Amino acid sequence: MDLKKYKQNGVMDFNQKDVNDPGTMLMVQTLLDRQQDSWTQEYLIIRDEFNLTDEYALAIWYLRTRSRWTQERENHLIEMCHNGEDCPNINEWPNE
Repeated sequence: MDLKKYKQNGVMDFNQKDVNDPGTMLMVQTLLDRQQDSWTQEYLIIRDEFNLTDEYALAIWYLRTRSRWTQERENHLIEMCHNGEDCPNINEWPNE
């Protein structure tokens, strides 16, 4: 397994030998588990800080990872949640 840098991100490059090596796969699974735990904690903090539903907290967490994030858009999502509106499909929102 090679660790490479692509833009700002680290990239793992696997070959068949890596996939068949239990030690390498355990290392990868541990890395993925820790990353998932970290993401879960981030979204829970957002949910609790702004008193949001899980769906809205996840949408805001995701939006924060995108270049289209703005404070105004985040505030609009928070307002939508507090007004009881259905959470939009964040992949297609906003429709501009």
